[in-house]
Amino acid sequence: MLALDHLIIAANDPEKAAQQFAQKYGVKVIQGGEHHNWGTYNYLSYF
Repeated sequence: MLALDHLIIAANDPEKAAQQFAQKYGVKVIQGGEHHNWGTYNYLSYF
């Protein structure tokens, strides 16, 4: 069985990109984890 686990979308402004993704695809997006050692953070959308 093939299943979608997660997508990774690189963006200069992750918050804005998450909002646009949510609006375009009609999904709920929430702020996810922060990776302090890498200087990154993410937003999540569960499918």
